[in-house]
Amino acid sequence: MQKQDEIINCVINRVLEPIIHTFNNTNYLKYRPMEAKYIRISTAEQNTDRQEVTNMKMYIDTCSGSTPFAERPKSGALLRAVQSGKVNHIFVHSVDRLGRNAADIRTTLDSLQKLKCQVSFESMGINMLDKNFKVTGGFNILVAVMAELAQAELEQLKERQRQGIEVAKLKGKYKGRKTGTVLTNEEIILKHADIAELLTDGKAMRRISELTKKNLSTVEKVSKAMKVIVKSEA
Repeated sequence: MQKQDEIINCVINRVLEPIIHTFNNTNYLKYRPMEAKYIRISTAEQNTDRQEVTNMKMYIDTCSGSTPFAERPKSGALLRAVQSGKVNHIFVHSVDRLGRNAADIRTTLDSLQKLKCQVSFESMGINMLDKNFKVTGGFNILVAVMAELAQAELEQLKERQRQGIEVAKLKGKYKGRKTGTVLTNEEIILKHADIAELLTDGKAMRRISELTKKNLSTVEKVSKAMKVIVKSEA
């Protein structure tokens, strides 16, 4: 038994300890997986179940996709976590969760690449970086196409929203309502045209509430009315 203990100690001293010492003095620990999940939803009511996971830290923004990534509350916190070394691997459902402006998406990804932060797009099953922290082959082309599609989709949405506002205007000027009556979607948009225009420009709801000095619930009501009109015109 004593002989076995001596052999074990010899193995530890001569084999394992040098390996552990080398391991602790490499950059590997610096890049061990420190994962985070980023989610962006458009409204407080939108369901996040499809995007959520439970085994990593979550960063969830409720805002318009046109809001620059660095200016969103939670994504800003995520970027700071990457910069401080607390996160080096971000999971996101798709490219349009990062934004709907191709240039802004590219800027975000370039910044993360420089910080050697891996980004995994779950819907496409691809990673941004290889094991040497270089952008994988074809990634730039693929993301560029997806970013352009996201931007084009936003422009189409804006146009349809503008058409919805024009429909509301053509149906007559708002003259007020009697007690107990309910406004139509067109009347809601017409009454709060300032909110509708800012929503069309992609401003975040809380920011619109601040700019117009109207309740957040009013902004949400106008947003819902615009979505109904857009859907009916589709």
